[in-house]
Amino acid sequence: MIAKWWDLLVQYRRELILNPLPGMWSFVLQRVTGLGIVFYLLMHIVVMGSVTGGPEGFDASLGRVQSPVIFFKPLEFVLMLVLLAHALNGIRITVLDFRGLSRHNRVSVAIMAAVFVIAAAVGGWLFLGHILHPHG
Repeated sequence: MIAKWWDLLVQYRRELILNPLPGMWSFVLQRVTGLGIVFYLLMHIVVMGSVTGGPEGFDASLGRVQSPVIFFKPLEFVLMLVLLAHALNGIRITVLDFRGLSRHNRVSVAIMAAVFVIAAAVGGWLFLGHILHPHG
């Protein structure tokens, strides 16, 4: 099983070296962010599943995840970035595929990157503003 995963990673690496075009990077971005989202959802289910242990068990489980607060908000911001990248890339791929616009791949990647940077800046200000300016 691990050998198959390793072979797949070696194949992706080879593809990125031989074909370093935006489409291949987009493919890798979609896979990596997808795996990150699955990992987050599994952790979320474990924490939310601890509610069956009563209020004390749930509070203890939630306390482990949210402590310290200075660490929790940046991780929420990273989650927002991962979700944003995955969503924007998925929308971009869907539009390119269903509208027959695959020849405009580089332009669509540039547009997606611009939207991502703007949304990440706004999200960073909303998520991290109180950490950067605690008394403002």
